[in-house]
Amino acid sequence: MRPFLLIIDGSIGVGKTTAAKVIHQRFPRTVFLGLDHTKWFISHFKRDRRNNTIVNEVILVMAREFLGRNINVIVEQAFTSELVEQYQGLARQCRARVVTIQLTADRAVLLARITARSKIP
Repeated sequence: MRPFLLIIDGSIGVGKTTAAKVIHQRFPRTVFLGLDHTKWFISHFKRDRRNNTIVNEVILVMAREFLGRNINVIVEQAFTSELVEQYQGLARQCRARVVTIQLTADRAVLLARITARSKIP
């Protein structure tokens, strides 16, 4: 069976990581990749264009390797349309099925979640 690539997109606080974790547990031979997880491989990571580009490129390479070995991939982050297109192209190259999910939430809910996060030490 062909592997799948699941792209979970949405703004901060919308629940991308939570959704990815739940889906990840339900499907065997599935890897969960994301900018927020991978960025911590770089000590003293600073969120800027250069470092985000590095991390996104690494995630793309990892996704290619996993899909090429018939391992499903879940990727979550706030995507640009160009990055979504890169992942969709990757899925085509690897003959993987691709699903893109755009999560949304009410503005008040998002603000409450973001505020709660900033209080966590």
